[in-house]
Amino acid sequence: MIPIIVFAGAAALLWHLRRPKAFDAYAPAGTVTLYKGVPYRMAIRSQIGSGAADVVARVQETIRNRISGTPGTTAPTFLAIDHPPTWLPAGALGWGRMLSVFDVTPSRDDQTAVGRAVEGLGNIEWMMRLDGKSFTDLP
Repeated sequence: MIPIIVFAGAAALLWHLRRPKAFDAYAPAGTVTLYKGVPYRMAIRSQIGSGAADVVARVQETIRNRISGTPGTTAPTFLAIDHPPTWLPAGALGWGRMLSVFDVTPSRDDQTAVGRAVEGLGNIEWMMRLDGKSFTDLP
């Protein structure tokens, strides 16, 4: 009877170790590598809060021009959000309420992180790898 229990336990352990691992396309906290030729979706949180429609339109146009001028990027989509960034300390004030979401395919390997400032745009809110692999996988 004992050999059957040992065999069943070994089979269960082997099955557990061989099953597919959970896939997480979103970037983890900390520095990550963006690989050349791999497509990513990024969300940038702009520093603009609530404002007049003309101010929001000007900020959106500035972001659209900056992103569209970069090779390997798509035109941004703008979203209004009401929750604070996860990368700010609890209770922080003055966070922006507009996300710019766009796809980018880097022309060289680069490193970045969630929360990092992107000059002229805002801070990276989240990143997602679009090639079906995790951020820890090589291209």
